[in-house]
Amino acid sequence: MSDWIQIKNAHANNLKNFDLRIPKNRLVVITGLSGSGKSSIAFDIIDNESRRQYMESLGLITDGVSKAKCDWVKGLPPSISIQQHLNNKNPRSTVGTVTELYTYIRLLYAKLGKKNGINEGWFMADFSFNKPNGACPQCTGLGKVNEVDLNSLVDFSKSIADNAVKEWDIHYIQRNTKVLVNAANYYQYPFDINDVIADYHHAAKAVFLYGTASQEVLRLYPGLRPPKTASEGRFEGIIANITRRYSEKANSKKGREKLMQYFRIGTCPSCHGMRLKSAVRDVQVADKTIVEVQNMSINELNLWLSSVSSLPQSELKIAEPIISDLASRIKKLQKVNVGYLGLIRSIPTLSNGEAQRLKIANLLSSGLSGVLYILDEPTKGLHGRDIDNMLSVLVELKNQGNHLILIEHSLAVISNADYVIDMGPGSGQAGGQVIAAGRIKEITDNSSSWTGRYLKEPLVVKENLRTQSHGMLVYEGVNLHNVCNQTVKIPLNNLIGVAGVSGSGKSTIFIDAVARDLKKYYRQQKDDQRFQHIKGLKRLNGIRVISQKTVGRSSRSNPATYTGIYDKIRGFYARLSSAVALDLKPSHFSFNTAGGRCETCQGKGFITTKMHFLPDVRTACPACAGKRFNSNVLQVEYKGVNISEVLNQTIDEALDFFKGNSKITAQLNLLSEVGLGYLQLGQEFSTLSGGEAQRIKLAKDLIDDNSFGYLYIMDEPSSGLHCHDSLKLINLLQKIVDRGNTVIVIEHNPQFLLAVDHIIEVGPGSGKQGGKIIFTGNPSEIIGKDTPTGRYINSLVSKQPEVGSHDC
Repeated sequence: MSDWIQIKNAHANNLKNFDLRIPKNRLVVITGLSGSGKSSIAFDIIDNESRRQYMESLGLITDGVSKAKCDWVKGLPPSISIQQHLNNKNPRSTVGTVTELYTYIRLLYAKLGKKNGINEGWFMADFSFNKPNGACPQCTGLGKVNEVDLNSLVDFSKSIADNAVKEWDIHYIQRNTKVLVNAANYYQYPFDINDVIADYHHAAKAVFLYGTASQEVLRLYPGLRPPKTASEGRFEGIIANITRRYSEKANSKKGREKLMQYFRIGTCPSCHGMRLKSAVRDVQVADKTIVEVQNMSINELNLWLSSVSSLPQSELKIAEPIISDLASRIKKLQKVNVGYLGLIRSIPTLSNGEAQRLKIANLLSSGLSGVLYILDEPTKGLHGRDIDNMLSVLVELKNQGNHLILIEHSLAVISNADYVIDMGPGSGQAGGQVIAAGRIKEITDNSSSWTGRYLKEPLVVKENLRTQSHGMLVYEGVNLHNVCNQTVKIPLNNLIGVAGVSGSGKSTIFIDAVARDLKKYYRQQKDDQRFQHIKGLKRLNGIRVISQKTVGRSSRSNPATYTGIYDKIRGFYARLSSAVALDLKPSHFSFNTAGGRCETCQGKGFITTKMHFLPDVRTACPACAGKRFNSNVLQVEYKGVNISEVLNQTIDEALDFFKGNSKITAQLNLLSEVGLGYLQLGQEFSTLSGGEAQRIKLAKDLIDDNSFGYLYIMDEPSSGLHCHDSLKLINLLQKIVDRGNTVIVIEHNPQFLLAVDHIIEVGPGSGKQGGKIIFTGNPSEIIGKDTPTGRYINSLVSKQPEVGSHDC
């Protein structure tokens, strides 16, 4: 059997027709600049071809798995790939369910659980919030319900006559006030439509909010039947009305979205968020109810298991095999640094890195050997101190007799790899070549390798700090999740790094508290008195949050349309004399609308042919030859180039092409500055890597080049970036601060943390062991501090430059 995976003539995407050999039974890292071709090798060729060949060997129809774009691949083991996309969006999936920890807990409670000292012979389904037997009937096991957000629907400081109800126009006001006056006469309480709603008589307020048929009104007037008609005073109540209308829009996405602004997700009042029906919430094992256990973190569950050993011997015989399996799974989860996660934590709320680490822990539990594991940045979201733990997990997978291929930018991981493939030399069409391959020394000795250069260069602490005072934004009393009564001080007009171990509370403080409240403040015209806990707001003009949520992957979405640049390009082409002569408007230069697009392919540029049990086949549209537009539109040219050809230009090519048009080039230049100049304007989002998609989103949010006085909060902007790309992004962020803005980056990357003006560290640990601000100061001050980030950065800058001496 061959010791190598062999690829002949790889030409997927931007790959330049090369041959490649990859050693098996090794930890192999593929690295290189963003867009250099790493994913094309790992996923589009190796993983794709492994699945296809394996299915064919079993005699299965390979529907949907087309042959990889290479001549052949030999020596492939069966593969399992774990990418960064969080595919599980089901709110019923929790950390406990996907790790199967909750399955064992349910078994334990079904066999040994007691209520009032008696085991009633429970079934496992009785303890499942995903089955009717155990789910809370009000929230159906979700723990959350949609509830009316009264503050978004009603301004209690106004009267009805003064438009207090935001949904009522003049006709609704006239009609409903007549009914409310009739209701006041019926129940004999004082009412005036010019009264401020906050000052209503308690009965008037109950009728207005809940309606005359509600329990709230029936309790006030127990001996009086509700009015039967509007003329008598029958009123539905604004809460009942909007709830009913929302339910009636169940099949209308547009209708529900319109009403959704008046709702919020609230905790279920019946189960208080515990998801289970009342009959089982009090069942106990070892003095803990099922509710108390499912509210534990993985680490806390591990501690509780030790108390289960005090059960009577007859019960311990049943519990021991359950405890043994639980302990084994917990150990693997702790190895990948997710022990701080709560069992009841919903999977869609996890970061991509956390979700990926859960999958890796499940791989450890599988016990498989002879498998090729392909992992996309397994250290994403990990603090530097935890990378060694992840490396030990990956080595354990390898030592079980498996083969590992990682796409990675972490220099610590690259330094510890058995074999490295460095892609480049640039990105997009400037990439797609193997620059160096072999052990780490072969990478560092190669003068063409950007990775080699950064492996040899030392980390540098920023010297020219911004010290001029521009005021302080102070958020007092953050109380959320694991954060308890913390006050955050943000120096304005600075580049600020937020550090701390995974799960310490960084996102809780800066995304879930600070960003959330600032968004509300600006949405409510800066006059809401509820924000007195935030000082210094007058020094800010607004807030922009750039999260890790992925952009769309529609075939009609591309960099030009997503960022809005295409609107300006369409307008530019519509003003050309040849377009005016043909009476073409900007809409005609859109491939998404009728009029200018090719109607044969509906503006897609290709025709999809269904092949039944074979993969679908794409062919160029016979009418437009793949150009997406009709012949009239394609007649319009600027410098001899039509609109279809513009979409085929790279961003850097378009920068030169539109030279002199500052409105277009200003936006294109920003895309180039974040290192995306090699992308085509019309390139489908489905072909972009994770790092490229993240920077497209970043560029869209930064597209307003004249912003001043804004607070930017970015969640791990270095995600998916090579050190060289990170440096470009850092330089861009410095420019944004120089324009008079404040930028906060939540980061683990020491390259970023040593380039900021100010560091805020949250910790010291994860989950309940975190949630405190443990350091504030500049980068040079954190070196040597007895904090996780201080110790980690000190270990990097205190060393002489050497291979693997720092991470990125």
